Amino acid sequence: MQKLLDSKKFDTTILKILLLYLSTSAIFLGIIFFVMYERGLHTLRTQQLIQMRNEYINIITHLSEEQDLNKAIATLKDEVNLPFALIDEDNHVLFSNLSINAESIPKSTRQDNGFYRQGDLIFIDLWQNRSIEYMLTHPPFNFTKRPKAIFKHFEKLKMRVILQGVMIGGFRFEAFKNKMEESKPSAPQSFIWQTSTLQSSTSIQDELFSLRVGIIASLLFCLMLVGVIAYFLVKLALKPLHDKFNTLERFIKDSTHEINTPLSVILLSVQKFDTHNLSESNLKKMTHIKLAAQNLNHLYQNLIFFNFYQSNPQTQNIDLKALISQRIDYFNPLLAQKSITLESRLSDAQILANPDEIQILIDNLLSNAIKYNNKQGQIFITLQKGFLEVRDNGYGISKQNLESIFTRYSRFNNNQGGFGIGLSLVREICERYDIDITCQSEEGHGSCFVLKWK
Repeated sequence: MQKLLDSKKFDTTILKILLLYLSTSAIFLGIIFFVMYERGLHTLRTQQLIQMRNEYINIITHLSEEQDLNKAIATLKDEVNLPFALIDEDNHVLFSNLSINAESIPKSTRQDNGFYRQGDLIFIDLWQNRSIEYMLTHPPFNFTKRPKAIFKHFEKLKMRVILQGVMIGGFRFEAFKNKMEESKPSAPQSFIWQTSTLQSSTSIQDELFSLRVGIIASLLFCLMLVGVIAYFLVKLALKPLHDKFNTLERFIKDSTHEINTPLSVILLSVQKFDTHNLSESNLKKMTHIKLAAQNLNHLYQNLIFFNFYQSNPQTQNIDLKALISQRIDYFNPLLAQKSITLESRLSDAQILANPDEIQILIDNLLSNAIKYNNKQGQIFITLQKGFLEVRDNGYGISKQNLESIFTRYSRFNNNQGGFGIGLSLVREICERYDIDITCQSEEGHGSCFVLKWK
């Protein structure tokens, strides 16, 4: 036997709360780590710009001081950590260790203010791109401006220096359109500022990769930590409710078990009671007792299924025509009490299922049709092969409540008794045996339940 109410529902509740908590936490943590990532990118961009400027000044200084160009290039190859290219005024490449063909760069850099991009690589001519020099010689960096004498001498050489870097975070250098402004006096700084351990484009790419991996790993770790903490907090918060639930469940199971014996005695006594010598008044009272016992038995059967249903019940071919006729006879006293007319058109039909569960299904459909019907109302039952319809002209169900009629504990008429579990059990039984169930209803005009199966 397997209980219908179990801890899985609490586990589902905990899971939903955790998902909601983790979703909101992921959003907030995502914002925080995104800001951290952007700051990390900004730091890498700044380090790369500073390194490019340092290397640029180093190259210009060597070219200006060394008379022999070949010696200068040989020295620069060993000293400069970034790929670079030297191009003369006729666009002839004097030296290049760039990752692309340097001959296509000068024209492009002139058109884009000294900046050229190809894939994840950037190529900058700092002679044309004055915005970088302007940025680094103004707050918050306040570097000393590059030496004019050396750059005037380099200008006479009519050469270009192209430096290669890495595109970091989609950064693009703005074109510098205005004249350089004079910066305010600042603390003296050397021309070359060793700010980081970045040595080459490869190391910058490694730093960028490490930044991304670190951010993602930190985010996942924080989410896991938040998830673990949230799980135990939710378990702790729901523990009192879980304990009360278990206590209530044990009470229902014990009560259901204890009801069985006295209820069986009452039903058996009512059935065997000799009513021939009873007065009309006592006969009426006995009828009321029988009706009350039947109602109690109907509730008892629902509770039995509700708490002790079998996960793999024994099935057999059921003669639905005979079963429905039997259940109609069972409900005749209730029908007579409300003067309800029941019309049935029953053809031969069978279904492979558990007889007790199909009986519960039929009983709940008939019970609802009687309970939520008017006095002198009508009920129509149609049975065909693979088809069952139970229709009444009773109270009906409003459109807003129609979607919730199969939800457990849902009740929409407080004038009638019940716990709101009957139709929920009907749906569960239908789902178990692949029976398609639909309900059409209009408030004040009754309801129609249609069951179809193969």
